[in-house]
Amino acid sequence: MRDPAFEIQSEYYRLLNGQVTYAGKVVPVYDVVPKNPSYPYIQIMDKTDTGAPTKSSFGNEITQGISIVSRFDASFGSRAPIYLISDQVQQIILARPVALNIDEFDVITATLDNSLTRKELTQTFLYLIYELRFRHIVQQLVPTFDQTFDPTFL
Repeated sequence: MRDPAFEIQSEYYRLLNGQVTYAGKVVPVYDVVPKNPSYPYIQIMDKTDTGAPTKSSFGNEITQGISIVSRFDASFGSRAPIYLISDQVQQIILARPVALNIDEFDVITATLDNSLTRKELTQTFLYLIYELRFRHIVQQLVPTFDQTFDPTFL
């Protein structure tokens, strides 16, 4: 059974990069946030994976985290940017049919597992953070068996 971690992360980046805007600007998507990021931004966070195989298939129940981060001077700001960006992210990830397209895997479901808003206040900035966790049922595709009889196989 293969681990779809790289493929899931790559698909999130592909689906979100260049597709989400706020105030007329494209919102950057990061895996690792650079030293001087552009705000607001989307960060692809960690994932969890619970194997869920059956007798006939290899399956996983995966959650993927996303953080949307906005920054304001001093201690005043609005959650509006992170909520508006979150709405776009959810429309993309939760699209029907499921938008995640992964080679050798079938992504059966995409649901919002949970979300959380929080703030961090430093001496110079107020950071508003919206954390989203999406849940996916993923099944590894098994190559189909060629039903043709090949006597040399014996």
